[in-house]
Amino acid sequence: GRKKKGKKKSFPRLSLYRRLIRAMSFGVVEDFTPYQRGRIRKQFQGKCFRCGTLRKRMHIDHHFPLSAGYALKYGNAVLLCPSCNMSKGAKMPLDFYTKEELERLEPFLEEQKTWRS
Repeated sequence: GRKKKGKKKSFPRLSLYRRLIRAMSFGVVEDFTPYQRGRIRKQFQGKCFRCGTLRKRMHIDHHFPLSAGYALKYGNAVLLCPSCNMSKGAKMPLDFYTKEELERLEPFLEEQKTWRS
């Protein structure tokens, strides 16, 4: 028989492992917990910061990129839809966001810095 085409299976532990390995390859230690991810989703009300899309699967993006040595932590986490996150890639914030978007984003990042893990 033919295999059914459908959604890829998600393996949360495997994707977590891949993220940790990728961070280590840049010399960065990441320990962003599921609780912290939940707080970021709640802070952005589940919507993509850039385009406002509300989807079940969203990405928590490094505001300053991992490739430049910045860890995913409070003060550096932005909720983006997969499309916006892929278009951002490893760009620095000034190369991706408009000045107005950065001004709107700053209070979110400052609020995160006051949170305890």
